[in-house]
This record gives sequence, structure tokens and C-alpha cells, in this order.
Amino acid sequence: HTSGIPELTALPTYRDFKKRPATPAETIDQFRELPLDFTPGEEWSYSNSGYIVLGAIVEAASGEPYCDFVEKYITQPLQMVNTGCESSRPITANRAQGYADSDTVADAIDMSIPFSAGGLISTVEDLFRWDQALYTTELIPQLLLDKMFTPMAPIPAPNGVEEAYAYGWVIGEQFNQPRIWHRGSIEGFLSEIDRYPDHHDTIIVLSNREDVDLPDVTSEIARMVFGE
Repeated sequence: HTSGIPELTALPTYRDFKKRPATPAETIDQFRELPLDFTPGEEWSYSNSGYIVLGAIVEAASGEPYCDFVEKYITQPLQMVNTGCESSRPITANRAQGYADSDTVADAIDMSIPFSAGGLISTVEDLFRWDQALYTTELIPQLLLDKMFTPMAPIPAPNGVEEAYAYGWVIGEQFNQPRIWHRGSIEGFLSEIDRYPDHHDTIIVLSNREDVDLPDVTSEIARMVFGE
């Protein structure tokens, strides 16, 4: 998120582009030739484009499709049977429909577009399996775990809350507790995982409505846990 690569979802062509299937290379072509938003390393700005580039790097380095890589090295070892790339899993009756609000179905998006920036489906139970594995070296060695949770770049915070970004995690504090967290959003869905490593407490909330105040929900749950 310090690369300066232009944000895919902010491009004027995105609203139409997202409705049709595309390969990762075709998606990257949407911003490949655009000028950088800022000099790499000088600013921080959340970048779905960066995650898509990262997925392409995973494919190039591993020699296998990103979805196969995730299944082989993460979901299968952890028995996350309800987690995987949305576009590669069969449609089932218990899959949630995404809504913009209580009455409106969410805008359409082909799930090949988010790719490694958010093209996964999961459940609270499966995400908890993943969370618990990150307290062990089952997936990656301790050296890389430590690096993954090491703050790398300060996040601009107009509300005065001091936080920093590590590798895929926001590092901060809440209710006098160290908090490692991340939030996600895509058409029709919201998600958040908050980890409190001192006590191995975890809050995971998934919503199939875009209008839910997820930070308020997770904050109230944390308030109940820590008695603030």
C-alpha cells in the first residue's frame, strides 16, 4: 500500500469493467500504464491493485494458479472446507446473497475481478481455524510470522488513532489491548477480523449487507469482552 500504484476500484472504467470476467493480466492492464499516484514509499494508500499484483506474483513464483495455491497451502491443511475462490467453487443453496441494504440486491461484480484482492468466500468457523493457526508455525515459520505482524508504514488517521500497517494487517490498540485487525468490503458483503494476541481473543464478523456499521458492531463486542 506504499507503492503508489493507482487504485483499480477508483478508475472511471471500473464500474463497467467489473461486470465481465477477466484474467489477472487483463485486470492489471487497466492500471499498468497509468502514472503512479505518489513516489513509492512516501505515502500509504490502501491498494486493491497491489493485492492483484501480489496474486500475479504468487502465480509466477509458484507456477500454479492462485486459487490452487491457496487451497494447497492454506485451506486444505487447516481443513477450511467452506473457504476458497468464489469463482472456482460450486454454487450451493447455503451461500449468502449480497445486499446493498435491506431491500436492494448489491451491484453485480464478476468475482474474477477482485482475484487476490478479495475473491474468496469463507465462514466464521473457517476464519477462526485460520486465526488459531497463526498462533502456531503450522502455516509459516516463526520468523515470517513475526515479520507479518511487524508495523511497516504509518496509516494516516484523521481521528487521531495511531495505527500502522504490517503485511496484510493493521496494528494498533483498542480498550488498552494490542489489536491486530483487518476489514474487508466488496459489493454486497463486509467482513472484519480483530485479533487480541495477549489473550488469544478473536472477533470475526461477516455481513451480507453493505449498510451495516461493522466497526461499531465489532467495537461493542470487544467492549463486552474487555469490560470497558
